[in-house]
Amino acid sequence: MNKINACAREFRLTVIEDAAHALGATYFGRKVGTLGDMACFSFYPRKTSAPGRGGMFTTQEPELAQRVRILSLHGISRDA
Repeated sequence: MNKINACAREFRLTVIEDAAHALGATYFGRKVGTLGDMACFSFYPRKTSAPGRGGMFTTQEPELAQRVRILSLHGISRDA
């Protein structure tokens, strides 16, 4: 992840971390799911955490969070 993040910074890319099978794992002392710009977790029954179907998206970036909210509603805002 360190090399991926360094490359992403150099080329101004966004890092989406796939943390589907990594719940609770760490990487150099940091929790998996906090290493990229955003992370995706899966709740499918065969995954580490299986509270049902679906998943979860996490980010520290408010703009990315808002964009994902809109995309999760197929591009429709709540006001529509």
